[in-house]
Amino acid sequence: MSILGMGLALRGRTDEGRNALDDAGRLLSEVDPLTPAAQSISLALGGRLCTGQEAVLRDESSRLADAARGAGAIGIFPYYQLLVADSAYRTGDWDTAEEAIAEAVEGAEESSQLGPLSIALVIAARLHAARGDEQRARAELERAFEVATPPGYGSPLGWGTPVLGFLELSLDRVAEAITELEQGEQLLDVAGLEDPVVVPWAPDLVEAYSRAGRAEDARRVTSALARRSERSGTPLALALAARCEGIVAGDGFEEAFERSLELHEAAALPFERARTLLAFGSRLHRARQRGDARDRLRAALETF
Repeated sequence: MSILGMGLALRGRTDEGRNALDDAGRLLSEVDPLTPAAQSISLALGGRLCTGQEAVLRDESSRLADAARGAGAIGIFPYYQLLVADSAYRTGDWDTAEEAIAEAVEGAEESSQLGPLSIALVIAARLHAARGDEQRARAELERAFEVATPPGYGSPLGWGTPVLGFLELSLDRVAEAITELEQGEQLLDVAGLEDPVVVPWAPDLVEAYSRAGRAEDARRVTSALARRSERSGTPLALALAARCEGIVAGDGFEEAFERSLELHEAAALPFERARTLLAFGSRLHRARQRGDARDRLRAALETF
């Protein structure tokens, strides 16, 4: 049930995926958290990142991690902690994410588990890229790729390449960002990923294309994101699509940004909301609406 739910969620069949994951979550409460069954269920529950249930995932994985820590179960502990870290990052508790991902990396190293280690390093890299620690983010991505390549793990490359694009975009290295994000787009397309939020490459690529003056490419990616977001139906997916519509729109861009901000209220992921405020403020500034721009930019700064 849990693997089915995750597969449906990753393919963009959000409602079906959420129902299956909720069934799996109920089973999880009846399973010993130190058993392989609990590990299998919990890993698939990562699909909640696609269904707008980040806070639920954080609660579930935190309980499992606490049980594993108390029992000294070093083999299973990293799996739970990387879920804690990823969900805490998305819900805006970055100090908890920092602590959890450090423990996930340490535990995976101690138990010589290359799969969890490579994914944990990618999660750590996104957190540190968002916090502006370029050197640390690059080192973590480089190590993630080194760990994942010999055994042929594809997920760290598919997840990590867009993280590198996000880092380059944050440094205003637009050409480099486009290169990495386009590669990520290709890798994830081959993997069959349809969900628009678990690996949020599309909004970053729209922003990068826009900065580079590639308006047609930006509109192409925005249209594809809008289709996937409508299919997903989660507030976050719809908010990201509306943000991108605001970025590529001509006159009347304000309406798209305002719709995005309304959707962010339901999504409750503060970093993404702040990014929308930043993009909105930047558009207003270019449109010489300086007072409105100042308000949006100050609100973004407060969250950042």
